[in-house]
Amino acid sequence: MQVVIDVKEGYATQFLAILKSLDSRFFNHVKIEKNSQFMHDKASLEKELEELKNDKATMLSLEEFEVQMNSVLDEYAH
Repeated sequence: MQVVIDVKEGYATQFLAILKSLDSRFFNHVKIEKNSQFMHDKASLEKELEELKNDKATMLSLEEFEVQMNSVLDEYAH
């Protein structure tokens, strides 16, 4: 099982101390990734949400969406 916890800035040291105080038999591996894909996706989604809230988002028609999705899917299919 993998658990992702988003620790607030400035509390990482305290959080690691708590993890280290637990029995090591609980963990296969403890790893901290400040630049993980999760954090990248989170920041991207927060930006998109802010654009929606501020009426700065661009709306697409279904046809435009399908064209963009097909382009992305074609790129990753090769």
